[in-house]
Parts: sequence; C-alpha cells; structure tokens
Amino acid sequence: MSAVQRIKADHARNLAVQRSRLASVPEVEIFWLIDNKLVADSIPWRQADFHGGFYNGKNDHGTFWTRCSGFCPN
Repeated sequence: MSAVQRIKADHARNLAVQRSRLASVPEVEIFWLIDNKLVADSIPWRQADFHGGFYNGKNDHGTFWTRCSGFCPN
C-alpha cells in the first residue's frame, strides 16, 4: 500500500471515529501533540481487541509512528 493510500485509509477511519464520537461511542486512542498539532490513531471501543485486561487499538505507538513518519509533523 502506498503512503497516499495509507493516508486515505487513515483519514477514512478517522471520519468513522468522528461519526462514532457524535454517537457517543467510547474510543481507544494513541496520540501525540506535536507543534500544537494533534496526531492520533483511534478506533471505536467496540472494534478494539481485549488482551491482558486492556482494550487495545489496531496499532501501537511504534507501529503507527513508523507508518505516519512520511506525513506526520516533525
């Protein structure tokens, strides 16, 4: 998958998350605030994996940061 396709997929997922927020669905999220810009990856709680007593998103910090390194702010 190209970087542009990944960005589009992430954007589509984030739009779905925004719709979930409007519907008051809790989320699982990882995020950074860089130069006053939010860089986040989240999913609706119902789509999260339950492992080790915690609900987990689809990406961990390291995986997401590696994927977004071409378009995240530095």
